[in-house]
Amino acid sequence: MLDFNAEKFLGDLKYLSNFTLHFLRNPIEGMKSAPNLDWGQVLLLQGSLSLFSGVLAGIVSQNIIFVVWGLLLFPLLALTISFLVSLSLHYLILFFFQKEFPVRQTFILLVLANIPFLVLRVLSPLFYTVDLVGFIIVGFLLVVGIVENYKLEKQKVIKLVFYFILFICLSWLAQYGYSLKQDWTRIS
Repeated sequence: MLDFNAEKFLGDLKYLSNFTLHFLRNPIEGMKSAPNLDWGQVLLLQGSLSLFSGVLAGIVSQNIIFVVWGLLLFPLLALTISFLVSLSLHYLILFFFQKEFPVRQTFILLVLANIPFLVLRVLSPLFYTVDLVGFIIVGFLLVVGIVENYKLEKQKVIKLVFYFILFICLSWLAQYGYSLKQDWTRIS
C-alpha cells in the first residue's frame, strides 16, 4: 500500500524547487554534481516541471485544450518518454561501454538535462523549432552528466549521445513534417 506523507512531500517540493532554480543558474555544474535523488523525488521533479511546462505552453498557445493537455496528459507523457529514453540510454551505455550503472541514476541525469528543455518548451507554440534547440541542449548536458558522473571516455560519450539526439531530432522532424502535411491537406 502507498503511504503518503504530506510533510515529506512538501519538504521534497521545497527542496526540488530550490534545486531547480539553482540548477538553472548553472546547468553544467548541476550536471557535474547530480544529486542522488530517490525515485519519489525524481518523479516529483519530472512530473511537476512537465506540468508547469505543459500548462504554460497551453497558455502561450491561447488554447484551452492545450492547457488541459498540459495539466492532465503532458506530465504523464513526459514521464513515460523520459523513462523509456533513460532505459534506452542505460542499455546503450551498458552495450557500448560494458559498464553498468543504476537505472535511477541514468533517469536522474536525463531529468536534469531536460530541465532547460522544459523551460524552453513553453515557447514551442510560438516557435516550433525551439524543441530542436532544446534537444541539442539536452544532448550537451547529457554528455557532461555522463562523463562527469560515470567517468566514461568523453569522445565515445559524445558520439553515442550525438547519434541518440540525432535520432530524436529526426523523429521529431518526421512527426512535424507529417503534421504539416495534415494541416496542408485540410487547408486545400
